Amino acid sequence: MKPVATDRVRNLPNDIYFVKTAVGDVLVNSPPESLKFLLAHGLTPPTYVLLPPDAPAGSELGSRGFVRRGINYASVEFLIYASFFGQRRRITLITVTQAQAERLSILLRETFSGPPEPSEWPNDWLKRECEAVAFYPPLGRVPTIDDMIKIVSLEAGGGDLGPTQIVYDDDTFLFLEHGQEVARIPTAITSVALQNRRAKAYTL
Repeated sequence: MKPVATDRVRNLPNDIYFVKTAVGDVLVNSPPESLKFLLAHGLTPPTYVLLPPDAPAGSELGSRGFVRRGINYASVEFLIYASFFGQRRRITLITVTQAQAERLSILLRETFSGPPEPSEWPNDWLKRECEAVAFYPPLGRVPTIDDMIKIVSLEAGGGDLGPTQIVYDDDTFLFLEHGQEVARIPTAITSVALQNRRAKAYTL
């Protein structure tokens, strides 16, 4: 069951939720085209992105880890780029477990920077070319994953955002402020992800 939309919670397509908190906006779930859905609804890419728990092994065809029915609900790259290059800020990715955080860190580090070992590159020319293309004048160097994101887990205390607390409670994400519940978001992903047909060109 989807949460009732309130002044704190905005329900978007594809089981995407946009939660307003005292520490900034939190996006819950990040399937492909999340950035397009945010911009189409007049919403700014968020400060925090809360990702779903891993799908239990063998629970559903095409579902494993962050993937549900073949769709990756941790598709965060364009949100990261929009925040870093468009707004000059770093976002925080929040996973349920520390194992998820470590897995996501390895994946994104290689996505942004390429293979960690020089011997894993096809050749030196490609490595030099990627570094040249990735050079970012405002920094005077190639950005690193640590410039763009911070990855934390609820398991390791990453839900403590100061005035806002995020708690994983079996099938629900609870958002608390001053000890009071301000939002309750289901962790279950039930929609069949659809393409955003309102997509158009946007300026970030």
